[in-house]
Amino acid sequence: RNYVDVGTADEWFEYNDKAVLFCDIDGTLIKAQSRTEIGQPPVLLEKNIKRIKEMIANGSQIIFTTARHIDTHSITEKMLLDIGFVDFKLISGLPNAKRILINDYNEANPYPRAIAVNIKRNVDNLGDFI
Repeated sequence: RNYVDVGTADEWFEYNDKAVLFCDIDGTLIKAQSRTEIGQPPVLLEKNIKRIKEMIANGSQIIFTTARHIDTHSITEKMLLDIGFVDFKLISGLPNAKRILINDYNEANPYPRAIAVNIKRNVDNLGDFI
């Protein structure tokens, strides 16, 4: 058996509490691009990108979500790589609609386990929330 002894309960929660980030792209990491602008150099929201990269460096996983058409998946993936993101998942072709995250919790993974953050489009202040 491969057990890891991380020490106290507090140390366990720190060890076990690496976030999985579901992050939109347009208006969140870059200034929103219209369909005709996709593929052009993005205007970066530098502070938001820096905050996400800090969380990844501390063990969080990133899954990018976007309403960009599935046909632009490879262009979007290249853009994220060019920005400096690695080891990510990208889900394209989502409806431009409300997104709801549903998750469970228990004693080992206390409430709340799912957190939602909504930031105003094209505003570089993600660090105020996470």
